[in-house]
Amino acid sequence: MDAGNRSLDLFTAERLETVARVWALASVRLVDIRCRHMGEQEPFHYALPASTLIYTRGGHAEVSLDQAVYHAERFGIFHGGKGTEVSIRTDKGELDIYLLLYKADFPPAYKQELMRLLDQFDPFRQRYGFAPGDPLFFERHVPDMYRQWQSADPLRQFYEKTALHRLFYEVYSAIGRGDIHVFQPDIAAQAVRFIDKHYRSNITVKQLQELLHISSAQLNRLMKKKTGKTPQEYLMHVRLNAAKELLTRQDVTLREIAREVGFYDEYQLSHAFKRWYGLTPIAFRRNLAFRMRNPYIDNDYQSPYNEFSSADITQLKEGIERSMHSKMKHKSLLALALGLTLLSACSSAPAKPVASESPNAASPVSSPSQSAYAQPSASESETRIVSTSTGEVEVPANPQRVLTTNLIGDLIALGVTPIAAPEHEANTIAYRELAAPVPLWKELNPELVTSYEPDLILVYSKEQYDAFSKIAPTVLFPFFELSAQDRVTALGDVLNKQEEAKQVLADYNAKIADAKRQLEEANRAFEGQTFSILEFIWGGLYVYGDSFGRGGDIVYNGLGLQAPEVVRKEVIAGEQWRELSMEVLPEYAGDYILLSGDVDKISENPVWDTLPAVKNGKVIPLDFDLFYHNDIYSADNQLEYLLDKLLEAAGS
Repeated sequence: MDAGNRSLDLFTAERLETVARVWALASVRLVDIRCRHMGEQEPFHYALPASTLIYTRGGHAEVSLDQAVYHAERFGIFHGGKGTEVSIRTDKGELDIYLLLYKADFPPAYKQELMRLLDQFDPFRQRYGFAPGDPLFFERHVPDMYRQWQSADPLRQFYEKTALHRLFYEVYSAIGRGDIHVFQPDIAAQAVRFIDKHYRSNITVKQLQELLHISSAQLNRLMKKKTGKTPQEYLMHVRLNAAKELLTRQDVTLREIAREVGFYDEYQLSHAFKRWYGLTPIAFRRNLAFRMRNPYIDNDYQSPYNEFSSADITQLKEGIERSMHSKMKHKSLLALALGLTLLSACSSAPAKPVASESPNAASPVSSPSQSAYAQPSASESETRIVSTSTGEVEVPANPQRVLTTNLIGDLIALGVTPIAAPEHEANTIAYRELAAPVPLWKELNPELVTSYEPDLILVYSKEQYDAFSKIAPTVLFPFFELSAQDRVTALGDVLNKQEEAKQVLADYNAKIADAKRQLEEANRAFEGQTFSILEFIWGGLYVYGDSFGRGGDIVYNGLGLQAPEVVRKEVIAGEQWRELSMEVLPEYAGDYILLSGDVDKISENPVWDTLPAVKNGKVIPLDFDLFYHNDIYSADNQLEYLLDKLLEAAGS
């Protein structure tokens, strides 16, 4: 007999003997018989209140018993214990479902013996599914039991008691003979169900593997076959789809959405959303709002990179995928997203926001490096006009009280101390002392912003812009879509710190060049060597690319160090980060590993000690607080730290 027709593994000959003994001693009675007729798109969900035998007949049935998913064609027998969560659906035709709920009582005379037997094997709680070799017996017997249960015949209880024993006798006899086709659990369907149910929590691919008792390679293959995606890709797909649904609501902030759908913060959500769909969550929300205001606009006429266009998401993604490998084109798109130019017209009017004539029309765009026209000095004018994607905004010529919702390290590098700072950023080790006198906030609201009396507000989301633009001049600034070079240049334009920005970038680039020279002189120790950036935190293991913080921009773009091929193809050319299981870690681990997070905890896993980088002492620890952010001030400090560690490694 082939594997598909073998007996259920859990019912050995010895266990079948235990089953027979248990049924002989226990008092088993029928509690209820229920029948349900269902069609396609009518899933049935039920938590079993007692031990239950389930009989399905008709079309294709997908039956889920807790996390185990089975598929039955025409006829199926399933069993689950009390508390088992059952889900049944069909996608081919109609389906009849019979549930036979029963309960076992233990007579006092046999209770001790029964408890001993149940400790060995409890047939009333077992979970299994199979196609009977003789379906006609069940086809006659089960519907007849249901009809008798519905009747008023005073002898029906006697009939049901004997019928129930007869039914289970046939079940166990068929199992013992091997006259069944065992339903093998659908591993991919189980994984899909688990992700669909738990995507909001901090689940990992490793958890899935442990839950399903399957290797990483097998799980990837099965998920690819069923969904066309790896487990990590499917998890990302589900989370981002949920985020899209929430983005249709204007009363929910980006941070709230990120936490609701399983991302650590809004920055991680924004980066993943941009990589997946080709535009930011804010732009996506803006598109939706524009569609509702202009439902008849021809989509084909709109530029897919216009934040106000109604371009189809699929088209956007395809367009991005065709151009994502072009660095120069990518930078021009980022500059386009910024939509920031400084007009030569100036005014001496008091600083206040000026609404755009058309809320749907973006102003002409240039790159940050081109945006500084002939700028007036403070003595010539007290204000300047900044053209942004939200319209023209009149800003102070030399702002003194700047409030930013992000990347305060960029402001500090330009010599601007913000009047208040987000708590999670102010604690960054690179500028912790500089930010010490600055008031900190956890959640920003209009009342708190007003109390700070800012003369310029820099925000990264449309929600923040709508909330704060009535308080003071507010510039919507795409912090997370620009490289450090473009971002600092643009900030210099907005703050009227163009010369300071040039100097900051010149100093930084000179340090990068000097660091590269020192590394090249270090006996060429890193020629042909690969570097991986890993983070182990909150129980999850992550690998990062060249533009998601953690020093990636410095390592790969600045110093020109090489990533392993799989990191280049799947991470740097993809979403810039990926969650890994320990089983696949060797594929992503380079000759050198830059590691941040819970460094001690990852070493407890036996896989860690097998990595060549670990064996050869080529693991470079990174300070999580220092390397989390990617502002220019942090990057300057990160470069010094990395250079010291790399030179130390080269000399060892």
